[in-house]
Amino acid sequence: MASSSSRLLTAAILLSVLAAASASAGSYCVPGWAIPHNPLPSCRWYVTSRTCGIGPRLPLPELRRRCCRELADIVTYCRCAALSILMDGAIPLGPDAQLEGRLEDLPGCPREVQRRFAATLITEAECNLSTISGVAECPWILGGEQTVPSK
Repeated sequence: MASSSSRLLTAAILLSVLAAASASAGSYCVPGWAIPHNPLPSCRWYVTSRTCGIGPRLPLPELRRRCCRELADIVTYCRCAALSILMDGAIPLGPDAQLEGRLEDLPGCPREVQRRFAATLITEAECNLSTISGVAECPWILGGEQTVPSK
């Protein structure tokens, strides 16, 4: 009987450790963790093409498809953070960390226009993706802040 109780206790401890590790992993929405370094390169082109007519000579539906695929590959919890990094950049963890991911300032292409469009990339009209907040877009990108609401 003690052996059965011991196994049950060990299993319970193991489950709680795994649950804690899983929960904390979701909060690392930074480049190199849950978000790739310099995330969403196709979204970068799609945003500038849609808002300012600047970008590669690919049809907009193809650019959107590529952007949506990259955004879908990011865990739900980190999608808006990835879009924030796309607009404002981030400094990842590490000794040689440098600002990365930020859309460049382009002549004749106002950042606020790009920002407003980027905030809508997860909507049904664009990529039709969900976020953990359940909001149909990423409104905190509009403020230019690098923070996202807590869960």
